[in-house]
Amino acid sequence: MGKAVHTESAEQSSFAVGPQYDTTHVYVASEDFDKFTDSFVATFGGHKSQRGVFQVTPTPSQTMSQLVFTPSGTISVFGFRTPVPYPFGGERTGYLVTDIDRAIRSAKARRGRHRRCFLGSGWP
Repeated sequence: MGKAVHTESAEQSSFAVGPQYDTTHVYVASEDFDKFTDSFVATFGGHKSQRGVFQVTPTPSQTMSQLVFTPSGTISVFGFRTPVPYPFGGERTGYLVTDIDRAIRSAKARRGRHRRCFLGSGWP
């Protein structure tokens, strides 16, 4: 018996860019920032990038940010010095697309083929 092969039309696949984030985001209290990154490197090996303070949201905010490079992968660590603007930090790993409307239509059309389909905040 032959294998079924699923193919996508150009309409379905042409809007995908790739993973939205290429690192896992970790949020820690700013007072625990160095303790966390030091212990992460001590546990998994690797090294840290230079730490900086940035505004990473579209609203006024300040966060410490640092990459931690390990043999198991890279994480982005954030330690907000200001209140975390809602809903920042609630993001899920996903894929960046060029046309969100087409991506949503495609995801809804495939809803029956996947166990879960996350569209915005509407969890199935």
